[in-house]
Amino acid sequence: MRTKTNARRDAILAVAKQVFEEYGFDNSSMALIAERLGSSKATLYRYFVTKEALFMELVRDYASATGGKLMGLLCGPAAMDGEHPLPTEAMQALSSLNPDGDVEATLNRFATEIIGKFYTPESYAGTRMIIAAASANPEIGRVFYTNSHVLGMRFVEDYFTQLVAAGKLRPCDTKLAANQFRGLLEAEFNVEGLFNVLERMTEAQVKGIVARGVDAFMRIYRPQNS
Repeated sequence: MRTKTNARRDAILAVAKQVFEEYGFDNSSMALIAERLGSSKATLYRYFVTKEALFMELVRDYASATGGKLMGLLCGPAAMDGEHPLPTEAMQALSSLNPDGDVEATLNRFATEIIGKFYTPESYAGTRMIIAAASANPEIGRVFYTNSHVLGMRFVEDYFTQLVAAGKLRPCDTKLAANQFRGLLEAEFNVEGLFNVLERMTEAQVKGIVARGVDAFMRIYRPQNS
């Protein structure tokens, strides 16, 4: 029996991602993936016992490696099985959430980095792939949501909790505040991204989106005595 290798596994996942994006989860098959790969179904089944198992591995890799939409795809230190590290780009963005700094300046830097790096046509393609698969298999959606969105939002919620304690934000439900901050930023482009009509945003576009989102957020949560 041939030894399984990480390089072969990664090649299978790369081709499978293309197939799932082109045909959708239901219309894709191990035979189609094998044909595109130039290999046999037997080889695929040595690495992944079912199409669902192959797709779930793609979900795990996507959640860990891409960072995903805004805070939604920022993985926590322990991802799906505890073996996926926090992406470097996510660590860089999260490190800017310093409660000792100026709030508006910090939020501007953080949001600019997140939107510029993670709200891309490629990221949205992966998101649409997962949404389509989750409609047929809710477990896929649950796993991705729990191990990406929930963990990522927790970082922002914790940052806002520290700001409230320091008197830099008015007392509030910080989980709600984190979700509202995300929503204010996404309001201008997220629907277009999901429906595949969003073009790659320029730096000027991102800067304007962030400025308007942060301004709206601070109007809601700025302390009354400020």
